[in-house]
Amino acid sequence: MKIETKLTLNNIRKNKKRTVFTTISIILCTFLIFTVMLVISSIRNGIDKALTSNDNDYYFALRNLDIEDFNKIKDKEYIDKIYIQSSEDEELTEYKEQDMDIIKYYDNLNIYLKFTNINRTCRYCNDIIATLNLTYDDVIENCDINEELLNVHGIMDISIVTLYGEDVTISAGANLSYVIDILILLVLIIFSVLFIIILYNAFLITVNERRQEYAILNSIGATKDQITKMIFKETTIVGIIGILIGGLLSILGTDIILKIINNILVDTIYNFEISIKIQHLVLLILIVILNIYISAIIPSIEASNTSVIQGIKNNKHIKSKKKRGVIESILPVEGRIALKNLKRNKSKYRIITLLLVICMTSYIVVETYIKYEEKTSSLIDSYDVDALVYFDSELDIDYETIFENYTKETGDSVEHVEYEVKYLPVIAEPSEAILYGFSTSEFGDEIIEYQNVNIIVLDNETYNNYLNNLGEEDADCIIYNNIANEIVNPVNSSNTYEFYQVFDESYDLNLKIIDIFESNVYEDIINNKVITEYEYGIMDDESLSGKIVYTDEYLDFFKETSKSSILSIFINEDKYSLIKENIQNYIDSNEITSFSMYDYDMNSDTKFIKAKCENIISFSDYMENIIEEQSLDIYTTYITLENQENIIYVSVLEFLLKLVIGTIVIIGLASSINILNASLNERKKEFETLNIIGATKKNINKILIYECVFVFIKALIISLIISIPIIYKIIEYMKNIIVLQETLIPYTNIVIFILALFIVSLVVTINSGKTIKKKIK
Repeated sequence: MKIETKLTLNNIRKNKKRTVFTTISIILCTFLIFTVMLVISSIRNGIDKALTSNDNDYYFALRNLDIEDFNKIKDKEYIDKIYIQSSEDEELTEYKEQDMDIIKYYDNLNIYLKFTNINRTCRYCNDIIATLNLTYDDVIENCDINEELLNVHGIMDISIVTLYGEDVTISAGANLSYVIDILILLVLIIFSVLFIIILYNAFLITVNERRQEYAILNSIGATKDQITKMIFKETTIVGIIGILIGGLLSILGTDIILKIINNILVDTIYNFEISIKIQHLVLLILIVILNIYISAIIPSIEASNTSVIQGIKNNKHIKSKKKRGVIESILPVEGRIALKNLKRNKSKYRIITLLLVICMTSYIVVETYIKYEEKTSSLIDSYDVDALVYFDSELDIDYETIFENYTKETGDSVEHVEYEVKYLPVIAEPSEAILYGFSTSEFGDEIIEYQNVNIIVLDNETYNNYLNNLGEEDADCIIYNNIANEIVNPVNSSNTYEFYQVFDESYDLNLKIIDIFESNVYEDIINNKVITEYEYGIMDDESLSGKIVYTDEYLDFFKETSKSSILSIFINEDKYSLIKENIQNYIDSNEITSFSMYDYDMNSDTKFIKAKCENIISFSDYMENIIEEQSLDIYTTYITLENQENIIYVSVLEFLLKLVIGTIVIIGLASSINILNASLNERKKEFETLNIIGATKKNINKILIYECVFVFIKALIISLIISIPIIYKIIEYMKNIIVLQETLIPYTNIVIFILALFIVSLVVTINSGKTIKKKIK
């Protein structure tokens, strides 16, 4: 056995405490990097298993396509695969060039397309629609988008719209497909940086503790290469142990995380199991090995270059500057000593500062992103209920008993609210109170501003509860005073939501319900078109003219109002009865006939019930069985069932982000504690000297506190400098999805986190100094 190997093994045995710490550091970092990749790889593999097969890994489907149109699109460079279906009953088969001799005789084809880049699905779909010159009706009838598959890849809220009344566009409300890839890259970079810092610190502390030993070896003839080999051999031994243990623990950790995610995805088709590809495993091992040796390079060089005198004095890293700054002049003695200590021990405190910067910057950036992502997801998922049940109010249907029976059978309680809705035009006086949303139109010689609004009728109890939540006791109506304008960008096929306040609340507003009807129809011979003129009449000018309460807080069960482009006005049953009476009087006195633009048969209403439950799949099965068994004229929409993938994506993404940020903070704090302890142990003699010349435990405590404050303030300033441009980029990116009149930076959460981190840092600093202060009188 070579002498370097013997000395290496001897060093490992002699310094068990430091060897254990270094090994634990490698285990922790290996565990984190392996776990991140295992979790993400397992999720992606699980999605592929659940969704991708020959029958459903398509992104866009076109039905009833003739051979001529098929030839126009089959050679598009962005098409990865084409599946052919000759009829609805046939299985899908992947198209090959030689199949053309057969399918050219088919009258119509159903084709299913998989693109080379899923992130650009909407753009490619729109290119195909333009190539085939499809109309809106053609797209609705014969085209289909695999929303389920796209949703789990982050492309959400897909809709088909017409731009300028002509062009048909498929657009996505949000495209978060890049987030997971960016998350993987950022996590690997951050964890690698933390890995290197932690291990560098561990190796540096080991080298510092053995500096005298290395100096003696130098003095008796050991070469630089031999000392370097000793350190690298020790690194290799603890590295192998750390990678093996960390890898095994990462399997256990991944299993726990996937179980949590599976609980989030309960009652879905997804059930994730641990999965990783060999190439990923090799890449991870190489990353870990690279990080280990990068961390060991500088300490090994320093150890090999240590002279005998430096090794014995162990003061190579201590530097002092005599120049006195402005801050030192105003500080007390303890503060000046603390500042000098930081300057003399820069290398040690620089690492602590860097760790704090990583913790604070990561939290600020991730928390801000989560805030915007939550707001975006709230737009994508427009409803806060699970199901909508509706039927003609004249039918005697006891839906409450149906719900109660479901609860008895399953134990799943159903919260619900009953309401009615009327779509009516209103004008607002004075018109100066209108900020946005009303249309200006000519009615004969008069020009007025009006808007069609949703008048939502609540039962008296629900209405009063809404008022109480808004801090009001009484009001004629409640206006949700924001409306959303959805803008489709034809370039990138994405939707942007802009929000506007409808009324200036400082005005004494008077709302009038109006009737719009045809007054004259004539033919314009010159322009060869028929002209229809309209007039309006006031049907009700008193019901909504009293006290109005404005709010931007949507009512529970009515989240969709927050995304609506139509003004929502809430009233109670009593007010609705008055409106019905006034409208009926108007109809009777004006003898309204069928040429009116609106149906004012106020006695023929549809009753709507919104419901929340724990298990929408169980509830939907139950309702469909009841409707079929009892032949009930009840219509149902299961909202959560339709938006399940959106909710899943957001929930899993938030969980992973919070898990990552929590891990980063814990690692940063743990590493800071170790560095601080090691640093203070090296400075025992320094504090004992201060005690000899008159410093008390209280003075030592103040010095440590000042050091903590200085380091923390420096880290905070650096974190803010780094975070601001990153947050700006996040906001700019989110403007492609949502345009807000205010920023969503979570200042309160950030301040609380920074204060908590500062308190923890103080406690750690004071606690780390206990071993020193024990020897001080």
